[in-house]
Amino acid sequence: MDATRIRGPLALAGWLIAIVLIALPARAGDVVQRTAAGAPVPIGILGDSDSHSYQDELLSTTRFGRFRPVTFQWPEALARLRPTQLDLGAWGERGTRRSVAELMDWVGLGGRFPRKQDYLHNLAFAGATCGSLMGYDGRLARRMAATMDRDPGKWRLGGVVIIALGVNDFGHANSLDLLVENPAAPQVQAKIAGCLEQIRQAVALIRTSYPATRFVLVGILGDVDDPSNLTHWRSANAIRNINIGFDAFDNGLKAMAAADPRIAFAPLRPWFAQHWGSRDEQGQPNYKSVTIGDFVVSHSAGDDPKNCATADEHSGVAWNALWAQSLVALMNARFDLGIAPISDAEVAEFLRPAIEASRRTDSGG
Repeated sequence: MDATRIRGPLALAGWLIAIVLIALPARAGDVVQRTAAGAPVPIGILGDSDSHSYQDELLSTTRFGRFRPVTFQWPEALARLRPTQLDLGAWGERGTRRSVAELMDWVGLGGRFPRKQDYLHNLAFAGATCGSLMGYDGRLARRMAATMDRDPGKWRLGGVVIIALGVNDFGHANSLDLLVENPAAPQVQAKIAGCLEQIRQAVALIRTSYPATRFVLVGILGDVDDPSNLTHWRSANAIRNINIGFDAFDNGLKAMAAADPRIAFAPLRPWFAQHWGSRDEQGQPNYKSVTIGDFVVSHSAGDDPKNCATADEHSGVAWNALWAQSLVALMNARFDLGIAPISDAEVAEFLRPAIEASRRTDSGG
């Protein structure tokens, strides 16, 4: 037999084995939980840096400074507050470079991108856009389905996938400035329409294999309420036009939920306003503080937990704990999941280490 005919297949086999070996560390720490009566509800997450777990040491070991050990994202809050009722998957290090993930997909190994530390079912990553749901930069929907395939029994009974995307597409200052001039600005509305279509396609793709899957679609907040932006967009016309522009996205999500009892819409702007306020009718900042026990969390940015936002202006630990509380209430109301509601007292207890760390700083400790 021609030796070159042997070397070719052997080389290909070696190449595929190498890809498998690359994939193996990504699965380290996975724990398969078989579905049974009373089993926790599986929760999947497709999102950006607003959902990517903060304790990912591959992303950073210095982010949040001295408060890093007590600063958690909302998925981390959910996992800690309801560990026996919500299943976000095992914590572990997974993922590869994008090109390797694509090759793994091609040979049926279920690639993940990027490499990070997170829960198995949390596919969110910093910088993700709506295009990451179906496109080359993430293929989040397809990879969520592949993740479900690891233990299909529990997902076929009806898990929940939370999709929280859009801010990197049309929620930043460049888009807000266009909306101020015209809430129907075609550059922005095209991005909004594209986001809605990507979300529709993602829901359809996942339901092809797991038709009982329920979805929570999170609305847009955008940069207008960031503490660093208080000097921007300070007119009634500006805020009105931004909200009208954003309504196109939220109304699209709301319509999906209205047409499907297995989809819930989670509006973020009114939720934030309920807690920390918003702009007044003239577009002027009209924010307030949230009191948790005897701890006050102000509308400000900084790594100290007394700020609603972190120094890099992502949601702070108090914000995330309260959002986790709201998500449980929403999922119970919409899907009748029977998850124990997260009480205000539990939120305060969850935040106790962060509160104590803040007070030690105030006292010079």
